[in-house]
Amino acid sequence: MDTALRGIRPLPFLVSLGLSTLFLRSGLLSFLFLVPLGFTALTSNPQTAWAAAMVMAVFNGFLTAFFTLFSSPAAGTGIPGIIGLDILVIALSSASFLWIMIPPATGLLSLKIPYRIIIGSTLSFLVFLLILFGFSNGETFNLFIESQTEVLLKIYTTQPGNAAAEGMERFLNSGRLAGIIRNLILRGGGFASCLFLLVLSREIAFFFAGHYFKRRGMPAPFDSLSGRLAAFHADFFPVWILSFSLLAVLVFRLSAVSPVETVAWNVLFASAALFLAQGTGILSFFVGRLKKGSRFFFRFVIIFMLLSPGINAFFLGALTLLGIAENWLPLRVLKTGEPSSTPED
Repeated sequence: MDTALRGIRPLPFLVSLGLSTLFLRSGLLSFLFLVPLGFTALTSNPQTAWAAAMVMAVFNGFLTAFFTLFSSPAAGTGIPGIIGLDILVIALSSASFLWIMIPPATGLLSLKIPYRIIIGSTLSFLVFLLILFGFSNGETFNLFIESQTEVLLKIYTTQPGNAAAEGMERFLNSGRLAGIIRNLILRGGGFASCLFLLVLSREIAFFFAGHYFKRRGMPAPFDSLSGRLAAFHADFFPVWILSFSLLAVLVFRLSAVSPVETVAWNVLFASAALFLAQGTGILSFFVGRLKKGSRFFFRFVIIFMLLSPGINAFFLGALTLLGIAENWLPLRVLKTGEPSSTPED
C-alpha cells in the first residue's frame, strides 16, 4: 500500500482529478470524463490514474448530494443513497475504463483488449440499467424514454401543414416510438452506446498521449490506432457465441420469451463487435500499405460511408462478415509467397 501511494505523482493527480470532475459536471461534455484518467495512465503511471479516479468518484458523489439538497431540501432523507449510488456508478465506470487502458501484466484479468472492452461495456450497461430501471421501479427509465421521444417529435414535426410531417406526428404520438426506443436500448442499443463511448474515450486518450510523447521527442510506448487494429485477431470461439445468440434471438422472438431474447440480442451485439474490430483491422492492414495519395483517398471514402445513413449500416455489416471470414481465409496476405498475418490454429 505504501509503495502504491509513493507512486502517485501529485501534479498529474490533481490535473486529472480536476479535469475529470469538470467534464463530469459540465453536462454536454460529461461523456469525456474518462479521457483525463486514460491520459494520466499512459503518460504518468496507472497508480496516479487509479487514485484520481477513486477520489473523483467520492468527490462527485458529495457534489451530487449537495446540489440535490440545494435544489430540493425535502430530499434530505435520501442523501446517503444518492451519495452511495453516485460513487458506485463513477467508481465502476472508471475502474472498467482503466482496466481497459492498462490491464495487469499477468493473471486472470490480463485479457486481450477486445475482451476487456466487451466486459467493460457490459458492466457500464448494467450500471446504466441499475440507475434507469432498478432504483426507481422503472420510473427513471420511462422518463428517459419520454425525453428522447420529445426530442424526435421536435425533429420530425417542425413543418406544420405538411402531410408527411402530420402523419409522422400521429405515429410518434401514438406511443409506438417510445416502445421502439425502449426495445432498441434493451436489445443491444444501450450496450453498443457504452461500447462506443469507452472506445472513443480510449482512442482520444491515446491520441493526446501520442502528441504528448511526440512533442517531447520521445517514442510513444504504444502503437498507433491503425497499427493496433491491423494486428488484431479475434479468437475462433466467438463465432460459436455469435451463432448461438443469433439462433436464440430467432427462436425466442417467435416464442415471445422477451427476457431471454433481450439477453440474446446483447450477446449477439457483443460477439459481433469482436468481428467488426477484426474486419476493421483487415481494412486497416491493406489501407496502411497503400501509397500516400491512395491512402488518403480510401480514408476519405471510408469516412464518407461511415457518415452516410443507410450506407454505414451495410458497410459495418460487411466489415463484420469480413472479420468472421478471416477465421477460415488468410485475408491479410499481400502477395504470393508472403506469410499471412492470420494466425494458424
